[in-house]
Amino acid sequence: MDIHAIRTAFAFADGLADRALAFRDRRLALLDEGFAQVRVPPLRPRIVVHAAPVLALTRRDTHTVEELKAAALYLQRASRCARPRLTTKASSAQPVRTANAYAQLFRDGSIELVGLLSTGDVEQPPAPTIYPAQHELPLVQHGIPMIAQALATLGVPAPVYLFVSLHRRGATYVTVCRPRTRHAENRPLPPHLTDLLSPPVYVEDLGVPAAQLMAPALDPLWNAVGIDHTQTNFAGGGV
Repeated sequence: MDIHAIRTAFAFADGLADRALAFRDRRLALLDEGFAQVRVPPLRPRIVVHAAPVLALTRRDTHTVEELKAAALYLQRASRCARPRLTTKASSAQPVRTANAYAQLFRDGSIELVGLLSTGDVEQPPAPTIYPAQHELPLVQHGIPMIAQALATLGVPAPVYLFVSLHRRGATYVTVCRPRTRHAENRPLPPHLTDLLSPPVYVEDLGVPAAQLMAPALDPLWNAVGIDHTQTNFAGGGV
């Protein structure tokens, strides 16, 4: 951060987290209302990752289309979607597309990743079932490193606020391991928790291992089914 950015950051330090939360909440509201420029099927559980650099919260700088395209190449890998969107806050006249995942890169350097969660059907009781390792592993192994690469390509430094949000409708179960055994069980998410929102994760160094950075943002899903921390074995490739 240059001298101007440092001074601004100190001046607005008390409100930075609120600004980052406001950005996340605004984007989630648009997704819920179906106003995103790329829509995902609404009835399946989805995961949304937001990266809000402090520089984007304190300055109104924008990046050129060429810079955005170079950075978007990394997000394309993170989202596993055919082509990432490059957008501003202005509305687009292009038709809305439907996809299972997409990446959105804003001109100020903010980033949004959206993807449907892999679910299975359990027989007793019948309901979609989330297998956390199936989204936590790709996020830690690919998503966060690609976000870091995209920001580096744009020349946007840390600190960055990271958020993970999970949205679902109707009864949903989470597959977890029983204590002191290797047997799995399906635990229901509380009915009132349609949105599982992580706290703002303030990242001062994007070079820190992604599993360490993301642990606080992944825990809310596990907390909702009575487990303190993620059970995903990031070093071993699963649970």
